[in-house]
Amino acid sequence: MEPLEQETGQGNKQTQTWKERVVKQARFGAAVVLHGVGTGIIGIFIALLIRNVQEISYGDDHGGFLEIAVQARPWRRICAVFAGGVFGAVTWYWLRGVDPSIVSVEESLAGAWMPPHVTIVNAMIQDIVVASGGSFGREAAPREIAAMWGGALAWLLDVADKERKVLVACGTGAGLAAVYSVPISGTLYTVEHVLKWDLSAGSVVPAVVTSFLATWVASWVVEDTGLYAMPRYSYEWPSIAMIVWAIMIGPASAGAAVLFRRLVKAVEKLKPHNRLQVKFEEASVGESVSLLCQENFKEVRKEAEIINVSSDEIIVKFENEASEVDYDLHNWVAAEPEGARDWKILVAMPTVSLVLGIMAHDFPTLLGNGRALAEVAIERQQNPGFLGMLLFLKAGMTAAAIGSGAAGGILTPSVALGATLGAVIGEAFQALAPSLAPQHDQSMSVVGAAAFLSVTMNSPVTGLWLLVEFSAQGIRRDDLLLLLKGDFSGIILSKLAVGMLVPMTIAVLGAQLALKYGAQLAEYASAEAVKKAPASPALKRQTSARRKSSWDIDIKATDDDHHDDDAVLDEVTKASCYACFRAGLLANTFVTVGIAAAAPACHEEDIQVSMGGVLVAAVLGLCVWSYMVYCSAESRKDGFTQMASVTEESVDATTGSNQPYSERTTTPLVQALESAGTVSETPGEVTVFSPKLHKSHSWSHLAWGAGSAILCSAVGAVAPLAPWTLHIWQDQGGGITALVASASLAVAASACGAAALLLRPKHRSQLMSVLLEALVTASLAGLATAAGFAWGKFGAGPLVFRDPSSAEKLCHMLS
Repeated sequence: MEPLEQETGQGNKQTQTWKERVVKQARFGAAVVLHGVGTGIIGIFIALLIRNVQEISYGDDHGGFLEIAVQARPWRRICAVFAGGVFGAVTWYWLRGVDPSIVSVEESLAGAWMPPHVTIVNAMIQDIVVASGGSFGREAAPREIAAMWGGALAWLLDVADKERKVLVACGTGAGLAAVYSVPISGTLYTVEHVLKWDLSAGSVVPAVVTSFLATWVASWVVEDTGLYAMPRYSYEWPSIAMIVWAIMIGPASAGAAVLFRRLVKAVEKLKPHNRLQVKFEEASVGESVSLLCQENFKEVRKEAEIINVSSDEIIVKFENEASEVDYDLHNWVAAEPEGARDWKILVAMPTVSLVLGIMAHDFPTLLGNGRALAEVAIERQQNPGFLGMLLFLKAGMTAAAIGSGAAGGILTPSVALGATLGAVIGEAFQALAPSLAPQHDQSMSVVGAAAFLSVTMNSPVTGLWLLVEFSAQGIRRDDLLLLLKGDFSGIILSKLAVGMLVPMTIAVLGAQLALKYGAQLAEYASAEAVKKAPASPALKRQTSARRKSSWDIDIKATDDDHHDDDAVLDEVTKASCYACFRAGLLANTFVTVGIAAAAPACHEEDIQVSMGGVLVAAVLGLCVWSYMVYCSAESRKDGFTQMASVTEESVDATTGSNQPYSERTTTPLVQALESAGTVSETPGEVTVFSPKLHKSHSWSHLAWGAGSAILCSAVGAVAPLAPWTLHIWQDQGGGITALVASASLAVAASACGAAALLLRPKHRSQLMSVLLEALVTASLAGLATAAGFAWGKFGAGPLVFRDPSSAEKLCHMLS
C-alpha cells in the first residue's frame, strides 16, 4: 500500500504510512476508553466527597438533600451554610492568586493546559460549598476535572491537536453523565453544546463511548433511577390537554429564562476578580504586578515590580531579568496588569451564605443545587403563592452566590426554577380552565423545566434530554434489553416514550421561537434607540469592557445578552446610590431593631412599623440624592444653569498629562459627563453642556438616577426587615432570634455595600473601610437595641416578660 500524504499546519506535506495511521488511531482509541473509565472514577470521587461533606455538615447523608437538611436542627443548618461560605471564600481567595492560575474549559479547548492540582482543588471547593448548602450548581466541578483528564491523556498519548480538542470536549459531557447518570444527555452536551454540532465520526463516537462508559463505571455509587421520582407518563399517548399546555408554557418559560440569564450576567459584572486590575493612572512605585507577555509565540503571565511611574509611561522590572521594560498607556492596557488578590470575596461570600442560612430555617428548599426545590415543585407540596415566593428567592440566592465569587453552574438551578414556574402557572391554568388543563401535576412541571433549561443553556436538544433522563421518562432499560434479544413487546409498550417527548419537544420549540423573535424585536428596538440617541464614546468603552466570558461554560455570552447595557449610571449617580443605600439601611435598622427590642413578641406589628421605615427611607434616599447631585458635587455646582468650555491645556494642567484628549484615558469626572451625554469633543476643546440644552436626554437621565437612588435606599431598608417578613423563627416564638437575625443582616448588608462601592474605578480597595462600615452599623444596631429595650421597659410599660396584658396594649399601640 502506498504511503498517505497528510498536510501539516505549515502547508508542507508529510508522508504517513498505513502503519503510522493505525498506531495513531489506536492511541486515540485507547485515550477514549481510558477517558471514559477515568471520568467514571471521577464521578465516584465527586459523589463520595459530597456524601461525606453532607454527613459532616448535617449529620446524615441518606436520602435527598431536602430530607437531610430538614432533619438537621435549625442552628446546624445556618452554621453549615455559613461555614461552607467562609471555607469557599478563604480557599478561593488563596487559590485564585497562585501560579499557575485556574484555566477554564473554554481555554483548554483552545489549547491551554489545565494544571491538575489547581483544577482538582478548584472543583473540590465547588462541591464542598454546594454540599454544605450553597445555592448554585455542582455540575461544573466534574466537567472541569474530566476535561483536565482528557487534556492529560492527549499529552500522555501524544494525539493530534484536533483529537485533543475532542477529548477535552468529551470530558465535559462525560463528567456530566457520570455524576447524574445521564449518558444520552452527556453525549448531546458534548456534540451540541461544546462542539457546536460537529457530527463527524471522530467526534460523535468518542462522545458516545466516553459518556456511556463513565455512566456505567459511576453507577456503582451514583443512583441511576433518575433524580426526580414520578410515574412514567412517557408510556401514555400525549393528550390534547398536554399539547395545549406545552404550547402555553414554552414562551412563558423562555421569557423567565432570559430574565434569569440577564440577572446572572449582571451579577457576574460585580464578581470578585482573581486579582485586582492595576490601572495606568493608579500604578505606584514598588507595586508587584502580573503582566501578560509574549514568549515563544504564546501568551504567558510574568511577575514584575514597578520601579518608576510618570505621566506617560510606567517602567517595570521582571523577576529574574536584569532589563527594564517601558509601558505606555496602550501597551499597559494590552498587558492586562493584575495586582493584589481581590479580597472582596472574603466579604461577599460569607455574607451571602449567612443570608441563605437564615432563610433556610423556614425555606430549606433554597439550599443546595436546586434538586430540593424541584422535588417540591414537581410534587406540588406547597401552594402556588409559596412556590412563587420560592421561585424569586431561589433565583436571587443563586445569582447572589455567583456574584459573590462562587465558581459554580446554573444547570440544576435552572431545572428547579423551570419546574417551579411550571407548577405556579400550571396551578393557575388548572384553576381557570380545568377542562383544558392536564391532570398530571408532575408532567406539567417537567415540561416547563425542559423549556426553561433549553434557553438558559442555549442548547435545546441537550436541555430536553436532560429533563427526560432526570425524570426517567425515556424507555426503560429492561425494554431496551428485550429489544436486543429480539423481543419487541417492551418497545411497543413504551410507545417510544412519545407521551412526554412530544409535549417537551413542543415546549422547547416554542421557547426557542419566542427567544428568536424576541431577540429580533429587541434588536430592532435597540437599533431605533441608537438612531435617536447614539451612545457616547465613553459609554461604548464601558459596555465593551463589561462583556467578558464567564468561568462557567454554561454562562457564555449570547446574542440576547448584548442588549443589557442600555442603562449605565455615571460616577456621580453611583456615589449617590451608595449614599442612599447606606442612609436607608441605617435609618430602618434603627427603626426596626429599636421597635423589635421594645416589643419582640409583636411580630406583625414590628413588620408594619418596619414597612413604614422603608417608605421613610425611600424619601430620605431621594433627599440624599438631590443634595449630592445638585449641591455637593463640585463638578456640578453650577452645572444645571451654565455651560463650561475646557481647553486641552486646562485639562492637561488638571490631569498632568501631555497626551491629546482623544488618545488619553479620561478622568472619572469627564467619564461621568460623557456617559451622561453632556460632553462634546472638538479639536482642542472639551465642551461641557448644560443639561438644559439637552432637555430630553437630561430629564430621562435624572429620572433614571432618582429612581435608582430610591430603589437603593429601599433595598438598604429592606435588609433589617427581611427576617421579620419571612417569619424567621416565628413558629418558635423567636422574637429575640429574629431581632438578632435582623441586626446581623443589616451589618452584613453594610459590609457588602461598602465593598461594592470599592468596585468603582476611582476607589482603591481597602478592607479596613468595609470593616469600619460594618462596625458603624453594628454600633447603631446596639444603640437601637438599648434604646428600644429601655423604651419598652420604662416608657411603654412592662414587657411581655412581666405583664402579657400590657404587652398586648403595646402591640395595639404599634399597630
